[in-house]
Amino acid sequence: MECVSVIVPVYNVEKYIVECVDSIRNQTYENLEIILVDDGSPDRCPEICDNYAAMDDRIKVIHKENGGLSSARNAGIKQASGEYITFVDSDDKIHKCMIEYMLIAIISQKADMAVCMRTTVEKDISLKQIKIECVSGKEACEKMFETQYTSTITAWGKLYRKNIIAGIWFPEGKLNEDAFTSHLFFLRCQKVV
Repeated sequence: MECVSVIVPVYNVEKYIVECVDSIRNQTYENLEIILVDDGSPDRCPEICDNYAAMDDRIKVIHKENGGLSSARNAGIKQASGEYITFVDSDDKIHKCMIEYMLIAIISQKADMAVCMRTTVEKDISLKQIKIECVSGKEACEKMFETQYTSTITAWGKLYRKNIIAGIWFPEGKLNEDAFTSHLFFLRCQKVV
């Protein structure tokens, strides 16, 4: 079973971090490496992260000086050992089957990356209900500008083969840092699902 590295930048999200991490720990796909990157958070997040690491050996914690979201993601990428990487924002939670379904999509379609859309309501979703669309990396890049695909610009909501993001770093000190990298990731893909 392939290992999936889940990178979670953590900063000042004490109110949300438990729900976020629990949604990752409770995935139906269990071969996970969960990397919590404490980006110098001034609240109780560092302690909460350490407590999670003490109770779940899949969790690694990186404590670093505050450098921003890109810096935290980059620190997580450097430590990731999984064959696949995904990012989860620490104020979000993910569907219990998200990683399993995205990995199935990548493997079954022989793709380099899987992309899913976001929802604001917890839904019970079965694999049969999911519409699967395969496009080239170039086509995925073009879809970034279509209204119904706006979340393709974000780093989250994707499962990447590790080699797709290798050597591409999120730019530090920039707002909307995902927009600087998403197209670069897509253009490295033969197929996106």
